[in-house]
Amino acid sequence: MTKLTSIWKPRYFDIGLNVTDSMFLGKYYGSSSLTPKHGSHIQSVTERAVLFNVKNMLITSSSIEDSKKHLLLCDDKHYHTTVGVHPCSVAQEFYIQKEIQPTEEDEDQCRYTDDLISGYQSKLSELSEIAHEGYSKGYIKAYGEIGLDYDRLHYSSKVQQIAMFKAQLNLFDSLGLDLPYFLHMRAACDDFIDIIKPYVEKGLRGVVHSFTGTEDELNKLLSLGFMVGINGCSLRTDENIEVASKIPISKLMIETDAPYCEIRKNNPAGKKYLTNYPNKFYPQFDEKIQQELDELKQAVETYTAQDTRPKKQRNGGITFSTHLPLPIVKSSNVQPYDEIAQSLIKDNSTSIFRSPDGPFYAPIISSRNEPVFVGQIAQIMSSLHGLQEDKEIEDFVDTVYKNTCDFFKIDQIE
Repeated sequence: MTKLTSIWKPRYFDIGLNVTDSMFLGKYYGSSSLTPKHGSHIQSVTERAVLFNVKNMLITSSSIEDSKKHLLLCDDKHYHTTVGVHPCSVAQEFYIQKEIQPTEEDEDQCRYTDDLISGYQSKLSELSEIAHEGYSKGYIKAYGEIGLDYDRLHYSSKVQQIAMFKAQLNLFDSLGLDLPYFLHMRAACDDFIDIIKPYVEKGLRGVVHSFTGTEDELNKLLSLGFMVGINGCSLRTDENIEVASKIPISKLMIETDAPYCEIRKNNPAGKKYLTNYPNKFYPQFDEKIQQELDELKQAVETYTAQDTRPKKQRNGGITFSTHLPLPIVKSSNVQPYDEIAQSLIKDNSTSIFRSPDGPFYAPIISSRNEPVFVGQIAQIMSSLHGLQEDKEIEDFVDTVYKNTCDFFKIDQIE
């Protein structure tokens, strides 16, 4: 790679973010404790993303409740949202629960019958009301997340998914709002295309996010004019990488699907394309931010030196990534980091830790994805397209950002 420039900076649009997920509130899967492991990290996660040039973030809704509560976050100019019910959520939202629940031996069976609840039409009407309200405020930028997911039929059966995919398409088509679709398709390509093709012929435009399909499936989606969203789940195997490399830049969108779909440490397929900080995708901090980060590293070193526990237990397991100069801890060991942050708030009024709102106040949690990592998806996809020169990379990042803003009809942020 040629010498880095100091003028150009990347701009990213993370089209898939589950910012109200319980993991950002300290509740992690597999935890036996009902007590959160930490307080809300949403503010720090947001500030961290913005610091690393994530200009826009689309919060994806999976339920009616999500569709309502996400509107409350969109006063922040960086956030936008969707309205719709995820295929894995349609059973819980619209169908009657079985009287006898599946046993552990039948854990792949859905917990709901294929009979709709009596009030399902009123729930669809509620989606309509949310769509109108969010659209009028300029907050809702897409219908979704809707579609089909045949990999997880224990959440919703094929019958349930197909019925409510069609019902939501009919509902949103009737609203007359100028919105694209945020679509989910997993292991269900033929049914997905059969259902949605008539709407495409009427003018529906959409992005199929978190794409993990085959090259044949990719070509079928591209032939209908769909955009394609790529995240860490899209880049986990050599086959994934090969298919992702076939996505035209003009049809590409990038996402994290945070807190899920991270680029896993133990999976070299995508990770091998990442380089250490700083690079074109994560430019060098300015002097002030770098000084604040140095303060943090010094505080961690001081904390470690004063720790009398065995060496392996010191500093709470706080590490700093080579790909991004950010602190990382396990979800089970946030307390030492919180103590360090509190000490910096108390002792240094010029530090970024002067209030619990900064990008370093809460750490990166190991195996919890964040929108700050969307630049890594850009780096991998740039490499897959064979781009090496500075100008090529700049044009690539700018094009993906501009195309995404244009698709969702959102003004670009400098």
